Amino acid sequence: MNLLAKELGGIVVQKYCENPLLVDGRKFDIRAFMVVVCMKPYFVIYNPGYVRMSLNPYTTENFAKDKLTHLTNNSV
Repeated sequence: MNLLAKELGGIVVQKYCENPLLVDGRKFDIRAFMVVVCMKPYFVIYNPGYVRMSLNPYTTENFAKDKLTHLTNNSV
């Protein structure tokens, strides 16, 4: 555990991004994976990844009621 985590007593602190990048008016996230197997010679295994988008157009109105606007994981 690093020093900051010890000072906070294991509490996670985060800030909601109020002005996110949007695609077609919707929030999104990009999932891409890469493993560096070796540095000499440089050898990387990667997956091209995928993009997940929210179901509803993004708005900050009715934040508590319309949670699907802020989620990009449609399996939740």
